[in-house]
Amino acid sequence: MYGAIAYNGEKINEAQGRLLTTNRIYNDGSGTVDIGKAMEGFLTFLPPQMKIEKPVVHISLNPHPEDVLTDIELQNIAREYLEKLGFGNQPYLVFKHEGASVKVA
Repeated sequence: MYGAIAYNGEKINEAQGRLLTTNRIYNDGSGTVDIGKAMEGFLTFLPPQMKIEKPVVHISLNPHPEDVLTDIELQNIAREYLEKLGFGNQPYLVFKHEGASVKVA
């Protein structure tokens, strides 16, 4: 779990994207992520008596390059998608990655 959070957090903190929204995870609204606080947030939802081998799922939503979506629209798409998958009540982070050839939410 730490690896997934750290990878995305480092990308965001290096200005290769930003944190769009969170659910049940600390978010100071800056668009960056505090990796330690995010990790703490996830750990509070993991039952200590259960051994969960892969507590993280990574989902990449890739709109068509011609679709110009606002950050609010991307947040809403991500929330609706996660709710329909049954993850709406779970802690999550939604990142927007940007680069020369990449725009992913």
